[in-house]
Amino acid sequence: MKNAIKEAILNSYTYLNKNKTRIICYHRIAGNDQVEGISEKVFEQQLLDLSKQFNIIDMATFKKIQNGLIKLDFPLLITFDDGYEDNYSVAYKFLKKYNLPATIFLTTDFVDKKKWIWHDLYRYIVNNTKQKQYILQHNNIESVLDFSTNRSKLDARKIIHDLVKPLNKKDKITYLNSLAEDLGVEILETPTKEYSSMTWPQIKEMSENNICFGAHTCSHEILSSLEEMDIDAEIRVSKNTIEANIGEEVDTFAYPNGSSNDFNSKTVKAMRLNGIKYSFTMIPGINSKNDDSFTLRRYAAPINVLSNYRHYMSGIHNFQYDNTATDDD
Repeated sequence: MKNAIKEAILNSYTYLNKNKTRIICYHRIAGNDQVEGISEKVFEQQLLDLSKQFNIIDMATFKKIQNGLIKLDFPLLITFDDGYEDNYSVAYKFLKKYNLPATIFLTTDFVDKKKWIWHDLYRYIVNNTKQKQYILQHNNIESVLDFSTNRSKLDARKIIHDLVKPLNKKDKITYLNSLAEDLGVEILETPTKEYSSMTWPQIKEMSENNICFGAHTCSHEILSSLEEMDIDAEIRVSKNTIEANIGEEVDTFAYPNGSSNDFNSKTVKAMRLNGIKYSFTMIPGINSKNDDSFTLRRYAAPINVLSNYRHYMSGIHNFQYDNTATDDD
């Protein structure tokens, strides 16, 4: 009885919000013991499920909906963050197969200079240490990191993530290099194959075939933690770099991490000054026309196949949602 009531409520929310846009966000399509992500099989099934239950739209259509120029039942925008190589070798393959559009937000230092994204560094360290345990000391608090199982490695990564996230870029790298030394892991100058980015020729090809690109900073820094000058540079340089490589205007942006603490009035001001018109968070929920275009909501893609995406993205999160983001951001 309770399940039937819950289903009825979710169906009601879905129908009442049929003209509002859902946005789903992916990162990696390469799930295995070394890399956190969604498997090819699950990703393909999700695309099939989404196509049956929603109208998959491109970014141009999303903008028209938000500006009240058109109406569409159950619109859904597919997005990716960061620009990993598997977005081209795996995700793009399936998007082409089913003729589906998508938008990818690029971390341009990752693509342009082949720099590590900071959260991949600690994943690489944890995955490659030969040690079974490590005593992590911070602010007079000791945490025991256990590397003996995949599950315990995930827990260890979460602890390191929460510790490193608030640090500025220089301190992040300094700390992670020190941790790598303690754990006997050599960090290469450029990411290993498992953590590599797409290339600009691949991105150019995709931009000519139904894939839109937006900015995601240069270095994946949390914008709210930066000074105004650095906020401006992260937005401006990432936007200009993408435009120079694909020959198209970029006016969309996704906040790294994307919780409500990761952007503020300073970041929005910088967006406006640099020609960004739409900014995407990782706060779950749906988007109505004329919503604030600098706090657009997205749902994190689940790692498994859900039986009914309309339930998952019914719109109930707009009234009751979690402001946190995950280790994938």
